[in-house]
Amino acid sequence: MMNFDSLFKVFSYTAVLCGFLALWISGSLGVVESGVFVAAMVLAWKIEGTSRQISERPATALIVLAIPLYFIAWRFGVFGLSSTTSALPAFLARLILTLSVIKLLQRKSDRDWVFLYLMGFFQVLLAAGLSISALYLAVFVGYIFVMVCSVILLEMRRTSQQIVKDSSGRITPNESASGRQIQTARIPITALGLLLLIAAVAGPMFFLIPRVGGANGSGNGLGGVSTYSGFSDKVRLGQIGRIQASDEVVMRVRLESPPVEPTAIRWRGVALDSFDNQSWSKSSSGVCPGQGRPGHDPG
Repeated sequence: MMNFDSLFKVFSYTAVLCGFLALWISGSLGVVESGVFVAAMVLAWKIEGTSRQISERPATALIVLAIPLYFIAWRFGVFGLSSTTSALPAFLARLILTLSVIKLLQRKSDRDWVFLYLMGFFQVLLAAGLSISALYLAVFVGYIFVMVCSVILLEMRRTSQQIVKDSSGRITPNESASGRQIQTARIPITALGLLLLIAAVAGPMFFLIPRVGGANGSGNGLGGVSTYSGFSDKVRLGQIGRIQASDEVVMRVRLESPPVEPTAIRWRGVALDSFDNQSWSKSSSGVCPGQGRPGHDPG
């Protein structure tokens, strides 16, 4: 048995901690940032529910000021990060942690807890693109489980605070869940059951629903994220993607009488002679590769 507020506090803070651990595993945070966040989280835990918490207005002002101040600091290199794409995840990680710290130290309502849950989600999402560690997978699974428990408890808390009408028509507040003793094991078991049910429904759907052909660069000829080096009978202009090297054999050549300077030889793999304002293609196999249509240069 555990007090409702204590159980809600444990799961909510654990959800925030899982988001931080996901970023820490990805290597986006240094020792200083990690130490400051952990210290702030311990302080927030100790002052939770007391008068020492920051009130809502100062906390909101800090959040509003933090975003432009962080952007200015990043542009002037205060964090020691260059203005490149590789530095953007580290910048976002520090910004999200700062916003989370402000909310943790604030006197929180239900919407503030939702804000913290969203910050934790963004941390896990950001770390997903930065880490391939098996430890991240463990943190991710733990985060999903803890978040489901937190959302269940939050909904119970919100429902218990709603007002209802009694038989005489008077409006009275519903009994608050704060002072109730609840069975600690019931919430995790419920969350685990929901996760298993979701997995049982989503798993078969993932394998049964057909994939879009263009998702893996094949199917409809429009291309995908990646293309491969080599020859093709059709080239569509405007395609965007990374060119990946392919070791597929595209030509075999045998010289009966090699020239004096073999390095002077130039090879042509394919000639495209038809253009439809969108793509180049080979109109006919009977067209000589050295002949192109007037006004069109497959270049």
